[in-house]
Amino acid sequence: MCHGRIARVFGSVLHGLDTDNSDLDILIDSTPETTLFDIGAIRHKLGQLLGVPVDVLSPNALPDGFRATVLAEARSV
Repeated sequence: MCHGRIARVFGSVLHGLDTDNSDLDILIDSTPETTLFDIGAIRHKLGQLLGVPVDVLSPNALPDGFRATVLAEARSV
């Protein structure tokens, strides 16, 4: 079981600027039970299902100067 909630898309896919080399950026709000293994499992499973590279991050993993922008633009899936 993977611990995470509220999946949101951000980055080039959200803005329609993705290319064949782009990955899908997903923001997952972690729970107190979320581990790095959970994040890795979500990344792996989504990559398998969608057939594209996926980057899964939590808000706390984002650099301070980038976090506010991502949180403002991210859209729920």
